[in-house]
Amino acid sequence: MSSLKLGGRLARGVVAIGVLLMGAVAARAGTAADDAETAYVLGVGYQELARYPEAIAQYTQAIRLVPDHAKAYHNRGVCRAVSGDLLGALRDLTAAIEDEPTWVKAYLNRGLGFDQRGDVDMALADLTKAIAVDPRRADTYDARGTVRRHQGNWAGALADYARAVTLDPYLGSAYQHRAQLRLERGDAAGAIADFSQQIALRHELSRAYRERAAAHERRHDLDAALADLTKVIELDPNDPAAYQRRADLRWQRGDRERAIADVSAMIALEPESPEGYWHLGRLYLDQQQWDAAIEQFGRGLRYQDRATPEAVALAYHARGVAHERRGALEAALADYTQALTRSPMLVEAYANHAAVSWKLGHASSAIADYTTVIRLQPVDAEAYAWRGALRFQQDDAQGAIDDCTLALARQPRLATAYQTRGAAYWKLGRRHEAMVDVEHAMVFGSAELQAVLGPFLEQLRAQQPPVAPSSTKSQTH
Repeated sequence: MSSLKLGGRLARGVVAIGVLLMGAVAARAGTAADDAETAYVLGVGYQELARYPEAIAQYTQAIRLVPDHAKAYHNRGVCRAVSGDLLGALRDLTAAIEDEPTWVKAYLNRGLGFDQRGDVDMALADLTKAIAVDPRRADTYDARGTVRRHQGNWAGALADYARAVTLDPYLGSAYQHRAQLRLERGDAAGAIADFSQQIALRHELSRAYRERAAAHERRHDLDAALADLTKVIELDPNDPAAYQRRADLRWQRGDRERAIADVSAMIALEPESPEGYWHLGRLYLDQQQWDAAIEQFGRGLRYQDRATPEAVALAYHARGVAHERRGALEAALADYTQALTRSPMLVEAYANHAAVSWKLGHASSAIADYTTVIRLQPVDAEAYAWRGALRFQQDDAQGAIDDCTLALARQPRLATAYQTRGAAYWKLGRRHEAMVDVEHAMVFGSAELQAVLGPFLEQLRAQQPPVAPSSTKSQTH
């Protein structure tokens, strides 16, 4: 889809007209041509007032009276595009071109329509035709640059944008589109230069500040990004997204108090939107303030009907993590279940549901959850390892060995898999293999695990059986 707004660009070609003029024209009557012109001018007035159905009706009347009324076809195409009737708009713009084969604006606007529909080849043909007819129009090069960008022709797009700003150094949209392309291609410095030029041309343009902030972030210049987001908020104090992004950056810098203030401002602007509460909940979760996080997730869930099922699932999952961290395992299990009800593909929720089920003694449920994790994400080595540990606890030593072997095939340095498999080998009397695995667990394990396994290794050497892990840690994604 084109980033250019078809209706907005087309509407700039419409002459402003007021209600008094429409009334005066309506009083006229004459020949069919006169009546067609009356209808056309009325259509222009309605269009300027954004009364598109009335404008379409007047343009249709003009075309009925004068079937080759190119301007009426063109402007009716504008109104149809703004009203969402893209195919109707393209038909009207085609009719305008048939009546006026060298009308540059009609080719330009039809090209934008084709681009909006996703037909970049037709769009490119129309815009190239427009440039051939009038090679001095900067906006046509700007539009073709965007189509080439959608086509993946980065060099061609940059060349068109360069030509656009050469022809019209005050064309802010060309700087903006080139900046967006440069940012997509990893040229953050070039993007910042273009966004800066756009801002210099239109100081009140908050979108340029917002996008330049993203470019500064790409270069890890958080001070400059924060300054630009602050400018966005100065220009539009009612922009919740700007408060949210600034809160994230302030949080990254450790400015917790002002980050929370920004999210609180976001909530004040949209008190019945769940996103602000959930965002604040995640900040508290990151700060390990479990009760505060639980409270904010709960507030947001009151308005869950305003969010997508996936977003609601993530909120339940995050609140489940907070419940689990504070030791409320039953509440955590309930939240993970709610998350899975709304998003059955949420792997982290299955993993955490398994972990809590294990802690509550529901081994069969935990094994089923890990099996689902493995089905959804076959490369998850830890899921195999934990399922293996559960199978060992249920006296399925061979099943534990099979799972841990699969885990180690995916992650050869996974200490817990060596630990469990070593215990299973010992249980089956395969002492040498058990010794090798526990030694590997000692090599790859954390200092904490080494402290636990050290005595067990001595037991192995004294022909005493080791143990497998007794629980799993939840994922906090």
